[in-house]
Amino acid sequence: MAENQPESLITLQCKPVELMAVDIAVATYINLLEMLPLPPERMLVIQMLRSFQQRCQDSLQITPAMQGKNISPNRLIPLCATVCELDAFATAVIAYIAYLRAATGSPVIRSDVVAHLIRLQQRFIESQPLVPVND
Repeated sequence: MAENQPESLITLQCKPVELMAVDIAVATYINLLEMLPLPPERMLVIQMLRSFQQRCQDSLQITPAMQGKNISPNRLIPLCATVCELDAFATAVIAYIAYLRAATGSPVIRSDVVAHLIRLQQRFIESQPLVPVND
């Protein structure tokens, strides 16, 4: 029987404002999910989102070495997450955008939070090595 090994972590590089946008989107999705009767598999999604949210909040905290220093808003802060947490986060972003569209009645969303989430996702995609496609 194989031993349970901790899941490897993936690192995202986030600006402080992007970390706040992540927290907003995740908290909104958790709140939406908790308003519904939840099957057991949804509870697992909420568990992954809460874990990711805690990692995000931990990354937002300023370390004692940084206190009193002017932190650049363009500074990239590492945010580590598991694949399962990132999957849950991706779902939260899609749900957050759908929620905004339903709330505004418009397919076009003009939201700073969404713009920050898209920039974060784009930076992550661009940081990944290209995978060759075999025909």
